Amino acid sequence: MGFQTGTFNTTEDHPPEPPKQNTMCWIPFERPYDAIPAVVLWLNSLDTCAGENQRIHVIASDVSKAGFRLYIHSWRETRLYTAGVSWLAYPAEAPGIESGNFLGRWGDVKFTKFNKPPSRVMVAFNKIDCNKNFNLRLTVKCEGITKGGMGWRVDTWGDSQPYDCGGAYIALE
Repeated sequence: MGFQTGTFNTTEDHPPEPPKQNTMCWIPFERPYDAIPAVVLWLNSLDTCAGENQRIHVIASDVSKAGFRLYIHSWRETRLYTAGVSWLAYPAEAPGIESGNFLGRWGDVKFTKFNKPPSRVMVAFNKIDCNKNFNLRLTVKCEGITKGGMGWRVDTWGDSQPYDCGGAYIALE
């Protein structure tokens, strides 16, 4: 189907000290695509200062047939030592697969390509913005999966208090 995958960690660009709020890098595809592909990315590791709010967002931009620009962004008082990202690219017009991003604490995603409910749906965080005064406890889930879409929600427990969250999804028919 033309899947390509990879990982990136900020330590490939700079050491953890001093903390750096923003990292940008070009991610080349091993094999160029015939058309601009879909790119999905999510966090796979995170090291921030416990005394500050945890704020991070990972974004793919400038996607081309040859690769994409990866932004790892934190803001305000966040001290980001390291962050890791996993990514997946695939032909955007491929049948039987849809992907995208969502922001907030809950919502719905509409599917447009499926004739039946997807057999697999994966979700993961690509944005976290949480209060420093409480433990970071988050999970993202999908529910009510049909051929036309799904619901998603971010759950917390204990004393966690997220300000905002975001995630990515990949649905396979």
